Amino acid sequence: MNSVDSPRLQPHNLEAEQSVLGAILLDNAALSTVKELLTDKDFYRTAHCTIYRAMLDLAERGEAIDQITLTEHLRTKGELESVGGSAYLAELFLIVATAANIKYHCKIVRDDAWRRQMIAATGALAEEAYQGVDVRDLSARAAQIGERARNDDALGKSQMSLIPALLDFPTLQQLTLPPRTRHLAWLPEGGNVMVYGPRGIGKTFFQLGLTAALTTGSPFLQWPVTAPVGVLYVDGEMQLDELRTRLTQLLPIAPTATLQFLTSEWVYHTLGRDLVLTSEAVRTSVHEILDAHPEIRVVILDNVSCLFAGIDEDKKRDWEPINAWLIRLRHRGLATVLVHHSGKGGQQRGTSGREDALDTVVQLAMPVDYDPQEGCHFEFRFTKSRSVKGAEVAPLDVRLEETASGLGWRSKPLEKSKEEQVRELMDEGMTSASEIAEALGIDRSYAWKLMSRIKKGKKSQEA
Repeated sequence: MNSVDSPRLQPHNLEAEQSVLGAILLDNAALSTVKELLTDKDFYRTAHCTIYRAMLDLAERGEAIDQITLTEHLRTKGELESVGGSAYLAELFLIVATAANIKYHCKIVRDDAWRRQMIAATGALAEEAYQGVDVRDLSARAAQIGERARNDDALGKSQMSLIPALLDFPTLQQLTLPPRTRHLAWLPEGGNVMVYGPRGIGKTFFQLGLTAALTTGSPFLQWPVTAPVGVLYVDGEMQLDELRTRLTQLLPIAPTATLQFLTSEWVYHTLGRDLVLTSEAVRTSVHEILDAHPEIRVVILDNVSCLFAGIDEDKKRDWEPINAWLIRLRHRGLATVLVHHSGKGGQQRGTSGREDALDTVVQLAMPVDYDPQEGCHFEFRFTKSRSVKGAEVAPLDVRLEETASGLGWRSKPLEKSKEEQVRELMDEGMTSASEIAEALGIDRSYAWKLMSRIKKGKKSQEA
């Protein structure tokens, strides 16, 4: 058999891969450098992929990465023997004396990974050529492969020119842009929404009610749903039995669109890890879910504090990677709904910079006359609404009530509700606008306006 017919190993360098892993064991700080240059798929040897993923898991948990913790983590996952056992991990630890050359070793690993990708891409291209694919299509594919290789920099990080994406005004005018679907009046395709309020006010009930309406095409409060739409509900704190009970009570009918759940309890139960979207790797995995379920068009994230643990809520810089991720979801045409807590002053907790990229912000506030025996009862206000005005974003008084078939929402315009409260106080003998304003937590001018309307109505009835 000649050399041409001999099977050939794909490009790889096991010594470089071992050096990268050994450097991380020697100096955990080296992992931050490696994460910028390599993914687990860049390792040729499957065992090295597994070990690197285990290192990332330990780092995300805030644990030290050493021979003992790595051995225990792999043993817990049932992967220790498949990577060569604790003896192989000890060998990795001894293979390098310093982490100083980590970037050079990463470059070797990344270059070989690129060569393997090029072999796979050109092999597929050759197969299409044998099958008689149009020459122009083959040429375009070949150009794409070549461009991708040329744009890869010395460290293997993708570079690209933005010039082809430059858009002049005449071209912008001539673009054929599809109309954006509005799932609700204030929830358009690609819209970013935040709903915030104090603990215990019913934010999760609100989100599950929204989910039930979207996946069945049923109206939600005063807004019709355009058509049933797929939802991914990401939950950071609720127990599964409570989640199931609440949603079942809120569903008017069985969902007719896709409804998927990613919950912290089930992730921990099945994978033995926390569901923390602060990790880029976890956010990337969410993209994999969305790729596998293109029918999902709305993502609900309940809630910011649990799902994005580890960030300083008061620092805009800590939120910027999350904001960039939400914008990427917007570019995919996905609507997102964030659930967040309010602070002591009633505003959303943490940096106000979180609202910069949001289209809509909804505040759920406790009614002045709230009675805990009422259960879920809140005032619903839009504090920001981009491209929606008028009656569609008027404030509401919202209650969740028991019905014969489960739970149902009852809402009415908040101004009408306040008017009723003012009328009750006036009937009780309160005549001062200042006193009524203080009692109801509203502006004196607003109280005076409502009082004048009530008095005018009474005169009309008497006449």
